[in-house]
Amino acid sequence: MAQAIEKDSKSVLFSQNGMLHCGAEICTEEDVRKSKTPPPDGRFCPVDHMDVSDCAREHLAIGGYGVKQQEHSLSHNGQRWFSLLELATNKDDGGGELSRIVGLRNSHDKSFRAQVVTGTGVFVCDNLSFTGEINVGRKHTTHILRDMPILMGKTVSAMAGVFKDSEQRVEAYKERELSREEVHDIVCLAMGQGFITSGKIKPILAEYSQPRHEEFSPRTAWSLSNAFTEIGKAWPLHTLQARSMGMNGILDAHCGLDIRPAVLDAEDLVITDDEDANLIVTTS
Repeated sequence: MAQAIEKDSKSVLFSQNGMLHCGAEICTEEDVRKSKTPPPDGRFCPVDHMDVSDCAREHLAIGGYGVKQQEHSLSHNGQRWFSLLELATNKDDGGGELSRIVGLRNSHDKSFRAQVVTGTGVFVCDNLSFTGEINVGRKHTTHILRDMPILMGKTVSAMAGVFKDSEQRVEAYKERELSREEVHDIVCLAMGQGFITSGKIKPILAEYSQPRHEEFSPRTAWSLSNAFTEIGKAWPLHTLQARSMGMNGILDAHCGLDIRPAVLDAEDLVITDDEDANLIVTTS
């Protein structure tokens, strides 16, 4: 069972990895389980919100991932459900530096698919923005209950590569010391490629020079990355992921890394004997 969340408690995961500004409200797991699922209507076969959650948690456990906490939200009279799960990490393997987040959503009003996103840069919003390094969805059509566990299992299998690459990036960034000239060159390159605006150069350099968190005082690519992240919190959420990926690409090249996103091949995920699978698989 997911960790219980009181209705009047402050959202932690949604405040950091999501936004609820279109009517969705934080709720308890019990509230979600009480929401009613409409009956099938022709080709439309809705599933319980918690069936999606339970399926995800089951396959995360099989994959060796513990769930540290989970938050739920509902909107449109319970017809739309969003959830964020924070996975437990082992600080000894580098995982303590990054949040490992899984985002889930499901609808009963045909507004979006049953869907899962995962990675280290997940964003879930009730305005239907739903992003992450791995994004897999399934339409509410025939055999969704049969196919959903298969897709969830394949998604969990792909997570290890995403997290391993992210941890490799952190270690490389920490080891790569930067001169003052290199910092300025990197920031100017990021501006030239459209990942930051000219108005953000001074704040980023100021954050790097005098970081508000002591752990970023070393003059390294890791500290510069976090200066970008700190100042980038003010950017529009729909552009933040692209900007972050662009900045990572510049720093990766500067650190001698060749990390490519883990790719889920759509053909590998097609469920045989079901022409209605309607898979949507994307990777950043």
